[in-house]
Amino acid sequence: MVAESNGVSIIDCDALVPELMFVHELISWDVISWTGLANLGQVDQARELFNRMPERDIISWTVMIDGYMKANHFKEVLEIFREMQDVSVRPDEFTMVSVLTAWANLGYQKSP
Repeated sequence: MVAESNGVSIIDCDALVPELMFVHELISWDVISWTGLANLGQVDQARELFNRMPERDIISWTVMIDGYMKANHFKEVLEIFREMQDVSVRPDEFTMVSVLTAWANLGYQKSP
């Protein structure tokens, strides 16, 4: 679960997901681990945890959107952005940067 490379500890995030769910049941939602998964490109695991969050604010939506954008899952960026709008969460400038970047990348992929 924890390896060391050049004196730096590396945590296997895939191995942490079941443990995070157990900790969540006992203590509280582990936002740091969830955002870490999203930022490391583990968007499927991050989305599972995101879907189980009891409450989602603009920060949680933006982290999930940005995680998809960084993983080059541009269609998912727009899908989750629509979901965010459906539950009346208003985007901020950070959200919009990721959404516009994804939108631009989708347009670029479709151009001849």
